[in-house]
Amino acid sequence: MSIKSPWIASYNDIKAHLEYPDTSIVDHLLSKVNDHPNNVAFEYYGTEVTYKELRERIKETAASLVAMGVKKGDIITVCTPNVPQGVVMFYAANYIGAIASMVHPLSSESEIE
Repeated sequence: MSIKSPWIASYNDIKAHLEYPDTSIVDHLLSKVNDHPNNVAFEYYGTEVTYKELRERIKETAASLVAMGVKKGDIITVCTPNVPQGVVMFYAANYIGAIASMVHPLSSESEIE
């Protein structure tokens, strides 16, 4: 037990540190699509989207971003409430190597700054 982290002794069978894959978040997601293409990735107001459908939406959105001139290293602001389109845009930006700066539309000016 570490003096800096005394709560770890209470974790029991839970790992104190997780191992993360050495890939981008979208690469990790897309690698799992092949394992579970027909599983539900998310459900929104009764509409279910499978991982296979999510992959297609991500690729289509990424192609649209590229067509608009977005490239690797660019930072784009995604101003949307918590809706599926925001999730797709986040992953699409990551897919092409851009950075998605997520902003909720009800954020105050100081929060956005």
